[in-house]
Amino acid sequence: MKPHYNIKTITHAAFALLLCLFCLSFFRGPTSIISAFLIPVTIVLFDKYASKYYYLILVSTLLPVTFILFQTQFIFILGYLLLALLLRAFLLNNERKLLLSFFRVINYYISVVFVLYISIRFTDILLKTSLHLMMLSLTNNNAILYLIILMVEGFAITVFNIIIFKLLQIRTNQN
Repeated sequence: MKPHYNIKTITHAAFALLLCLFCLSFFRGPTSIISAFLIPVTIVLFDKYASKYYYLILVSTLLPVTFILFQTQFIFILGYLLLALLLRAFLLNNERKLLLSFFRVINYYISVVFVLYISIRFTDILLKTSLHLMMLSLTNNNAILYLIILMVEGFAITVFNIIIFKLLQIRTNQN
């Protein structure tokens, strides 16, 4: 890898880290869903060269800082990193253009719903929170209603990820 790519990779990872930490700092509690709209897109947006070093730098800095400062968000940040990789795999080609076929979007949507559910369950198990019980009590212990809420959240995250990525991609390509 050329030296100027190393500097660009580090700079892109630093910007992504800063924006991810901004989201984690400002969107807490009930508003933390906004992080799911922004963090995966941020990670993919700054992955300009599809560099493994970018992900290595970002993950090796984001995970420890999240664990130290935002323990309850740690599992979710792992989910957001996974969503960023899935966004790249399902919805982007090698030139980083959006591929919006029905099956690609549906695959991403199903992945988002799955990652949300798994993040909630693992956060409860590993960090002894009661997110799952809160969701069940919110739905009056109705599993179908719980699934519908996850599906609506997943739909919103999918749509916003696509829209925000497209808008930011247009904006960054203008400069």
